[in-house]
Amino acid sequence: MNRLAKNKVAPLALVLGMLLSSCGEKAECEIPSRHVHKYIKNFGGNNAIERYIDDEHLEYYGYNWTSDYIEMTREDEKIYKLFKDNGIFDGAENWDYLYKQMASNKDYLEFYYEYTVTEYKTIEDEDGNETVVVEENTYDGWTRNPNYIHNTGRTRLCHHRYFGYCVVYKDDKFSLVQSPIVDDIRFVINDYPYFAENNTTIVHKYYNYYPSELPKLNPENFNDFCSPDLTNKELKRGKSKTISKQN
Repeated sequence: MNRLAKNKVAPLALVLGMLLSSCGEKAECEIPSRHVHKYIKNFGGNNAIERYIDDEHLEYYGYNWTSDYIEMTREDEKIYKLFKDNGIFDGAENWDYLYKQMASNKDYLEFYYEYTVTEYKTIEDEDGNETVVVEENTYDGWTRNPNYIHNTGRTRLCHHRYFGYCVVYKDDKFSLVQSPIVDDIRFVINDYPYFAENNTTIVHKYYNYYPSELPKLNPENFNDFCSPDLTNKELKRGKSKTISKQN
């Protein structure tokens, strides 16, 4: 994919029209060539994602239109459609967002609870006669509350891992291939340079304790998972192909 110079739209080249449509307000763009505009989604605290989206609406699922744009070829158009359909953004261009994501994703503990209760249910037949039925129902699940009265002692450590994507051209079409799941995004970002907002998965390690021990547990005292190196924010870029072409 060609990464052409980014442009600022000249005032006479672009007219913003407040055109109402089923998708919201739309920018009336007069740029004659194929292009995609930069959209920005702000999360607050100087945290944002920038994406080039093949769209002309002033707002696209939380992303706001800007006048910055990139010209594109017919081949690029197919790739940006793939990115749009899957919510993909360039990881290196949004490294601050990805780094802050890793920094905020701390390990945490969950506790398994289970209890059985007697419940009474009134059943009415077709003649209107009511019958009271007694049922013993068991409820279970996971909670972050170590003091929950129904905790069994079974505990799991929850850890975040990450994945990206690369673009593959095969059988005359472009597709995304997911990376291995890793503890630090920097392990894959050169070979899998694209990411979605939902680029995280949770893995678990299980333990057994007495319920009375649970309030004393601290996730920071467990060493079963590797954590990303947050002391160094540097992102080293290697030489990688944006698109892998396969026979």
